[in-house]
Amino acid sequence: MILLQLLSRILHIVQDQGISVRQVLDGVGIMERFLRMQNREEITLWFQSRLFAPVIRILSERAESQYINIAHRMVNMIHPSTIKISPWIIAHLP
Repeated sequence: MILLQLLSRILHIVQDQGISVRQVLDGVGIMERFLRMQNREEITLWFQSRLFAPVIRILSERAESQYINIAHRMVNMIHPSTIKISPWIIAHLP
Protein backbone atom coordinates (compact mmCIF):
# COMPACT_ATOMS: atom_id res chain seq x y z
CA MET A 1 0.00 0.00 0.00
CA ILE A 2 2.80 2.44 0.84
CA LEU A 3 4.52 1.69 -2.46
CA LEU A 4 1.32 2.51 -4.34
CA GLN A 5 1.12 5.82 -2.48
CA LEU A 6 4.74 6.55 -3.39
CA LEU A 7 4.06 5.66 -7.01
CA SER A 8 0.95 7.82 -7.03
CA ARG A 9 2.78 10.82 -5.56
CA ILE A 10 5.64 10.53 -8.05
CA LEU A 11 3.22 10.31 -10.97
CA HIS A 12 1.32 13.30 -9.60
CA ILE A 13 4.56 15.31 -9.51
CA VAL A 14 5.28 14.23 -13.07
CA GLN A 15 1.84 15.40 -14.20
CA ASP A 16 2.26 18.69 -12.33
CA GLN A 17 5.36 19.27 -14.46
CA GLY A 18 3.26 18.82 -17.59
CA ILE A 19 4.72 15.44 -18.44
CA SER A 20 2.52 12.62 -19.66
CA VAL A 21 2.47 9.55 -17.43
CA ARG A 22 2.66 7.48 -20.61
CA GLN A 23 5.97 9.19 -21.41
CA VAL A 24 7.35 7.93 -18.09
CA LEU A 25 5.71 4.54 -18.02
CA ASP A 26 6.29 3.64 -21.64
CA GLY A 27 4.97 0.22 -22.22
CA VAL A 28 1.72 -1.64 -22.11
CA GLY A 29 0.96 -3.43 -18.88
CA ILE A 30 3.69 -1.78 -16.82
CA MET A 31 1.34 -1.00 -13.93
CA GLU A 32 -0.21 -4.46 -14.03
CA ARG A 33 3.25 -5.99 -13.86
CA PHE A 34 4.12 -3.76 -10.92
CA LEU A 35 0.99 -4.85 -9.06
CA ARG A 36 1.92 -8.53 -9.54
CA MET A 37 5.43 -8.12 -8.11
CA GLN A 38 5.97 -9.75 -4.77
CA ASN A 39 9.64 -9.67 -3.80
CA ARG A 40 11.58 -6.65 -2.65
CA GLU A 41 14.39 -6.96 -5.21
CA GLU A 42 11.99 -7.02 -8.14
CA ILE A 43 10.04 -4.02 -6.81
CA THR A 44 13.26 -2.09 -6.14
CA LEU A 45 14.51 -2.77 -9.65
CA TRP A 46 11.14 -1.71 -11.10
CA PHE A 47 11.19 1.59 -9.23
CA GLN A 48 14.78 2.28 -10.27
CA SER A 49 14.56 1.28 -13.92
CA ARG A 50 10.93 1.93 -14.86
CA LEU A 51 10.10 4.96 -12.73
CA PHE A 52 13.02 6.86 -11.27
CA ALA A 53 15.37 6.62 -14.26
CA PRO A 54 12.80 7.85 -16.83
CA VAL A 55 11.56 10.64 -14.54
CA ILE A 56 15.11 11.83 -13.86
CA ARG A 57 15.98 11.66 -17.57
CA ILE A 58 12.89 13.60 -18.64
CA LEU A 59 13.29 16.26 -15.95
CA SER A 60 17.00 16.63 -16.77
CA GLU A 61 16.20 17.05 -20.47
CA ARG A 62 13.63 19.70 -19.60
CA ALA A 63 16.06 21.55 -17.35
CA GLU A 64 18.75 21.48 -20.05
CA SER A 65 16.25 22.74 -22.60
CA GLN A 66 15.26 25.58 -20.26
CA TYR A 67 18.92 26.55 -19.74
CA ILE A 68 19.47 26.62 -23.49
CA ASN A 69 16.31 28.67 -23.93
CA ILE A 70 17.46 31.17 -21.31
CA ALA A 71 20.90 31.39 -22.91
CA HIS A 72 19.35 32.10 -26.32
CA ARG A 73 17.17 34.81 -24.82
CA MET A 74 20.16 36.41 -23.14
CA VAL A 75 22.14 36.36 -26.38
CA ASN A 76 19.22 37.97 -28.17
CA MET A 77 18.99 40.62 -25.47
CA ILE A 78 22.63 41.64 -25.79
CA HIS A 79 23.19 41.02 -29.48
CA PRO A 80 24.05 44.36 -31.15
CA SER A 81 21.44 43.99 -33.87
CA THR A 82 18.66 43.88 -31.30
CA ILE A 83 19.90 46.78 -29.18
CA LYS A 84 18.85 50.23 -30.27
CA ILE A 85 21.77 52.54 -29.70
CA SER A 86 21.37 56.23 -30.03
CA PRO A 87 23.28 57.66 -33.02
CA TRP A 88 24.70 60.29 -30.62
CA ILE A 89 26.29 57.53 -28.51
CA ILE A 90 27.73 55.84 -31.59
CA ALA A 91 29.17 59.14 -32.78
CA HIS A 92 30.91 59.71 -29.46
CA LEU A 93 32.45 56.23 -29.09
CA PRO A 94 36.26 56.24 -29.09
